[in-house]
Amino acid sequence: MTKGLTRAGFNGDLRFGVEREGTLARILRDLGPDGQPTNGVELKADRDAINTHNVYVEYRGEKGPSGVATSTADWWAFEIVGLDVFVILRTERLRALVDAEFARNSRPVAGGDHDRTTGVLVKVHALVDP
Repeated sequence: MTKGLTRAGFNGDLRFGVEREGTLARILRDLGPDGQPTNGVELKADRDAINTHNVYVEYRGEKGPSGVATSTADWWAFEIVGLDVFVILRTERLRALVDAEFARNSRPVAGGDHDRTTGVLVKVHALVDP
């Protein structure tokens, strides 16, 4: 137990913080919260998100489903280039966000290399909005 000017509950908060740091480290090492191997993290670096406040999520390529529709990764990460911010979420949650965005606005968006893929724009804040 700490002494001095620390607030009540600090030790419990510290234990929780250390536990969560371990969870993040395991995810980044392609391990689940239980320490068992996972299918890793798929990372997309989005250069436009800093200005548009959206991330592009691909779900179809020239030859059929692709991107988030076919990813085997358990986690998906977006780097908001220029802000030095990474957002990591479960792939299943991202798929639900894509489905919701597509239901709300059924206009697919061309993107990827030379606009050869189809996707949706998801608001950056929606990635973390409960």
